[in-house]
Amino acid sequence: MKKFSFSLQKILEIKEQVLDNLKIEMGNLNRELNTVEQQIKNLKTEFKQLNDEFVEKCAVSVSVGEMTYYKMYMDNVLKQTEKKKKKKI
Repeated sequence: MKKFSFSLQKILEIKEQVLDNLKIEMGNLNRELNTVEQQIKNLKTEFKQLNDEFVEKCAVSVSVGEMTYYKMYMDNVLKQTEKKKKKKI
């Protein structure tokens, strides 16, 4: 009967393969994180522009319908921002 021999080289190869897979996964997660952060930044910019427009219209004259529209739209943007922040975590 042939004697069993085990090479540590095989263990090293397996660990390197696992490490490579983890590096790829980390890269994908970082890319997804960057995308979510950019989306949050865009939503914050959109909210600021919307709020500035709302304040400008309120200074002149705004109907109740328009005011409701702006408030609902701004609330929606804030909710989307919160969802993205939770996804980021």
